Amino acid sequence: MTLYKILSLQRKGTTQFKSGSNSFTMDFPGNLVVIRGSYNKDENDGIEMIELSFPKSERDKIDAVPVVKLHYYDLMSSEENSKESITARSSGTLEFKSLESVKSDQHIQYAENKDGIYPGLSGLVWNDNNQQIQIFASVVCKEGLSDEECETEAKPIEDSLVEVVGSIQFQDQTVDQKKGPNESIREAQ
Repeated sequence: MTLYKILSLQRKGTTQFKSGSNSFTMDFPGNLVVIRGSYNKDENDGIEMIELSFPKSERDKIDAVPVVKLHYYDLMSSEENSKESITARSSGTLEFKSLESVKSDQHIQYAENKDGIYPGLSGLVWNDNNQQIQIFASVVCKEGLSDEECETEAKPIEDSLVEVVGSIQFQDQTVDQKKGPNESIREAQ
C-alpha cells in the first residue's frame, strides 16, 4: 500500500509531502515518519488517516515526542460540525485561531488544547470544495520530566507543528491525478 510521496526539499528541515490519496501536500518535518500501522485510506481516496511521529528506534532517546494525526475527508457538512467533532475530543471549549492560507478557497484554523484525548494542538483545514483535514497533535514527554520541563521541551515542537498545519494545501483533483504513480518512503512500524 502506498502511503505518500516525498516531492522536494522545502523550508529548512522539511520536505514536500503528498498524501497517498493525492489530495493534499504539506511541509513534512524531516525527522518524522508515517507510522505504518496507523495509516489507512479507503479505496476511493475519500478518507485517509495518517499518523506521524519519530521512528520507534528514536522515541526512547528523546525527552518530548510529537504525535500528529491527520484525518482527511473529501466530504464536509459544515465548518461548525467539523469543529464540534474536534472539540468533542477535548475536555473543554476550544478557541480556534485563523492562519493565513496561500490559497484563497482554503481556510485554516487551530486551537491549543490542554485536556482531553489529544492534548496539544487541534486544527481544521477546509476548502470551498468541502474537503477537510482534522488535525490532532500532541507532544508526549518522557516519564520523569516535571510539568515545567515538559512544557519547555514541548513549546518549540508545538510551534513547528503550527507551521506544518499552515503549510497544508489541498490539490486540485482530476481522476487522472488520483491514479498517478506513488512511492513509499520513510515508513515506520
